[in-house]
Amino acid sequence: SLSRDLITFTRPVSLLQLPGGSPCVVEHAGAYRMWYQKVDGSGQSIYHATSTDGIEWVAQAGAVLSIPSTVLGRPCVLRHAVQWLMFVTDLT
Repeated sequence: SLSRDLITFTRPVSLLQLPGGSPCVVEHAGAYRMWYQKVDGSGQSIYHATSTDGIEWVAQAGAVLSIPSTVLGRPCVLRHAVQWLMFVTDLT
């Protein structure tokens, strides 16, 4: 959804049809990155999509984080000093 005031949101022009959920979006270096949870062959893993405008998204191939026998969800990514941190919830 889009908002100019962080209070009222409108329906987006298009929706990324993710086969998962719980997206986390970060803007960095003029582009947007989204991490989301998705069920796959190893359980539930974290996947990644990119966008130049924050509206149209391209899902990237392969999981960025997968732990065997663990159901991962609710990714949250933030910048800390010179590195990026990803927090996830173990939903097992």
